[in-house]
Amino acid sequence: MFSPTLANSVSPPFDVRTVGNTDGALDMFDHVDGFSGSAPHLRAYRVPLGAPLVVGGWGLDPGGQPHSDVIAVIDDTLGFAAQIGFSRRDVVVKRGSGTPEYSGFRLLLPTVGLVPGAHGVRAYGLGSDAAWYEIGQQGFWVFDVVRPELGVTPNALRIEVDGVDDLTETGALRGTDHPLPVGDVAVIRGWAIDLETSRGPAGVFAAAATGHRWSSTCELVRADVARVHALADDRIGFEITVQTDVLGRGRHTLRVGAVDPHGRPFGRASDVTLDVAAQSRWFPALARLRDDPASCEALFRRADGTVVVLDALTEIDAARGEIFGVEGWAVGHDGRAATDVFLELHHPETIVPPNRHFPLAGIWRDRPPRWLSRPPHEDAWFWYRLGTANLAPRSYGLMLAIVASDRRSYVRRALGRLTISARKRSADVD
Repeated sequence: MFSPTLANSVSPPFDVRTVGNTDGALDMFDHVDGFSGSAPHLRAYRVPLGAPLVVGGWGLDPGGQPHSDVIAVIDDTLGFAAQIGFSRRDVVVKRGSGTPEYSGFRLLLPTVGLVPGAHGVRAYGLGSDAAWYEIGQQGFWVFDVVRPELGVTPNALRIEVDGVDDLTETGALRGTDHPLPVGDVAVIRGWAIDLETSRGPAGVFAAAATGHRWSSTCELVRADVARVHALADDRIGFEITVQTDVLGRGRHTLRVGAVDPHGRPFGRASDVTLDVAAQSRWFPALARLRDDPASCEALFRRADGTVVVLDALTEIDAARGEIFGVEGWAVGHDGRAATDVFLELHHPETIVPPNRHFPLAGIWRDRPPRWLSRPPHEDAWFWYRLGTANLAPRSYGLMLAIVASDRRSYVRRALGRLTISARKRSADVD
């Protein structure tokens, strides 16, 4: 199928007073929070100051042809050219087969320089008759990022944090409510209510002791909370994205609070603890094996809660598909907490390279498993979720490899033998 080249529209001046009406819609309106995998802002009513707007839609002139130019105007003052020629098969299906397919447009609109408060966007298209036509409009509200220097207002606030998701750089969900490695994105989920208005606050923020702050909207629909609390609006949910590479490895306490449209904090904030592990890295191909003893302990935890402490004589039988929680601690030969730890599954009596898995390492544990002794360093713990669905039915030798901090050498500790049967079993581990 022929697809026309997308064009950057260059729109001539126009007088909004002479604009007519056209067939179309401004049906894409969101703001960019910088991370894939986070929730879309379905109504995009509240927008953090400085966050670009993602605007798009479709339009046809009175002759039924796509507009040759499209612009979007903020507050009837600031105009920006759109990229045109996008396929809108949904419009063709809705209107009929005679509808032109490539009637779509998209653009990014900056919000830098806007004052906190109400604003509006209107989209206009240039028809084949050289006249301008209004395609659609959308209102939104801009709030400022948190500004602690303004002081705290006395408004009453209820804020709850439901949990923290771990997103990879590609937006894939790695897990929830567990330590996350440097480089991943922590998504703090929750809801907040301004008790004086029974609505969500203009925005929310997370602040670290390092001085770094992250802001987000509070507009996700939370019907579950609305069933319990009397609300004027159920848009009270939030997701705050926090870059762990800014925080670095360690235990961090973040203050999560709310702000009014001008960025002034109000109410009592809530604390969230993030345990940031060492960055996940590949096993160093040129590292040499040392004969030094490995200082470590480890255990397997089954889905039913059964715990097996691992040593060289351990024998574990598992149904294919079973998932284990693997946890323990490891210290490098330099006496420091190990941050490069690898769980190895060796094919017995063969020279096939082992299957290597990458636990989160260099993390803290408030309540260490009672089956293991305390490590010499509080941040020496590691954790991994081992699935067996992709393992061939056979016996594997278990090893823990601890790579030195210079990544030039490593030591191993035997952890026993894992035998996978062909029978599949669906299981999970928290």
